[in-house]
Amino acid sequence: MRRNVCLIGSGLAATIAACVLASLSFYTISERELGLVLRNGKINSVAGPGLGWRLPVIDKVLRIPSQNSILSIADVHNYTADLHEFRTDVSVAWHVAPDRIADIYTQYNDIQSVELAFIKPRVSSQIGLVMSRYKGIQMFEHPDRFIKDASAAIKEAAGALVVIDSVNFEKLVLADLDRSASSNEAAATAVAAP
Repeated sequence: MRRNVCLIGSGLAATIAACVLASLSFYTISERELGLVLRNGKINSVAGPGLGWRLPVIDKVLRIPSQNSILSIADVHNYTADLHEFRTDVSVAWHVAPDRIADIYTQYNDIQSVELAFIKPRVSSQIGLVMSRYKGIQMFEHPDRFIKDASAAIKEAAGALVVIDSVNFEKLVLADLDRSASSNEAAATAVAAP
C-alpha cells in the first residue's frame, strides 16, 4: 500500500513537472510585436506574431514593438547660414525595420537605446546640416521648404535600420530676426543681383 502511494505521488509529481515545463515552453508574440529568441544570450531566431516554442530556462524571448513609436525631441537648437538662432521641437514617428531586428539587438540592445543613441543624434545633426543652407529670411518666409528638406534628410540618415514614417516640427522659432529689416535686406540683395 505504501509503495502504491509512493508510485502515485511520484507519477503526480512528474505530471505536474511536465505541465510546468510545457507551460514555460510556449510563448505568444502579439501582432504589434516581433520576437527575438535568445539562447544563453545569443540570438537564436526571430519570431513573428503567433504562438512559439522555446526551451524553458535556456531560451529567453525579447519582444520588440513593430508598430510606430514616437520620439519627441524638445528644443533642438541651431543657427541659419546667416547666424540667426533657430529653435524647434521635433517629433519623429518610426518603427523597426522587420528584417533588422537582430541588428537592433546586437548594436543597441533595446528600443530606448535606439532612440537615444541612433535616432536622436541623427535628427539633430540633419536639422543642423539643412539649417546651415538656409538664411533667416528664407526660414521666415518658407518654413515648409525647410521642413520638407529636413524631413527627407532625416529619413535618409536613418538608413535601413529603422523606418522613419514622419517628422513633425512644432514651434519653429527664429530668434532675433526682424522681418522688416530682413525683407529690406533680401530686396536689396535681389536688386543688386544681375
